[in-house]
Amino acid sequence: MIQTLMEICFQRDTSYEDSKHNEKYSNKEKDPFLVQTTHKIEAEDLQKKETREKMARRRALARKKAKIQSNRAGQVTSNEKSPEKSASRTKLKAVEIQTENYLHASLVKPPIIDIYTQTELELLDDFGPSRALRESHDEETQIIPGDLYDFEEDIQGALDILVGKTIESALIEILEEEELAALKEQQRRFFEIRAEEQREAGDLMERHLIERMTAKNNTGASILLEKYLIQLIPSVIDQLRSTGVISEEEYFKNGSFLPWLIEEVTMELVDILSSGDVLLDMVRDIVNRKTEISKAMDISEEHELRSEIEKLVDRE
Repeated sequence: MIQTLMEICFQRDTSYEDSKHNEKYSNKEKDPFLVQTTHKIEAEDLQKKETREKMARRRALARKKAKIQSNRAGQVTSNEKSPEKSASRTKLKAVEIQTENYLHASLVKPPIIDIYTQTELELLDDFGPSRALRESHDEETQIIPGDLYDFEEDIQGALDILVGKTIESALIEILEEEELAALKEQQRRFFEIRAEEQREAGDLMERHLIERMTAKNNTGASILLEKYLIQLIPSVIDQLRSTGVISEEEYFKNGSFLPWLIEEVTMELVDILSSGDVLLDMVRDIVNRKTEISKAMDISEEHELRSEIEKLVDRE
């Protein structure tokens, strides 16, 4: 009887599953769970209907599980109680069994055991390579010549300009330094030439002043000599006349003997005074005398000469 009920429940379950499986392609008008009516269906009725359907599904699943458990238990008990198989046996005999205990046992979770195996590394040495061999070619990552830009080729122009500008600036600095050195050397030579010219100008000025002073002294000496000759010539002429060197006719011929004589004597004296030896002796004597005076008065020779030159310049 229990087996009959289980078969009926199983048939209902299979019909329900088949109907649910073919629900997508079935005709809704022929669906036994749908009711065709013109009356208004309340929301509560729909909820009750859904609840009943859920309970029916649960009962169907429970019956299905119970049937499976009973089939498994029946096979075990039949194997234990069945006699040894004989050659003349051709069909099985149905034996009624109690499935209530198995229904309770199906609700208990059976024990689960995890089993694993350990493979030793020595066994895998000859099994295969450690790395899988590459069989395909990645065309997406292949870099064809020309895809990427050449850094050296692209940077060569900028590098040439940078190096050229650096060399140009270095050459300009070197030329500037050489030009400055040449200008400094030229300036130094100009200063030397200027100092030499100033020294020569000072020497020329001193020489000119000395010559003027000498000429002035000579002029004064000539005047003194002329006056002295005017006083001395008459007595000399008288002596020359008395001795007969000069005749009276020559003396009184043109009345110009006395001026001519004075002029000739003056010229001779001027030549003697302006000669180099006499002038050098005079300058040496004057310098020695001035040096002795300056040493006595603690005044330097250069300062005194410059003061005298300035005084002479102021007088002129």
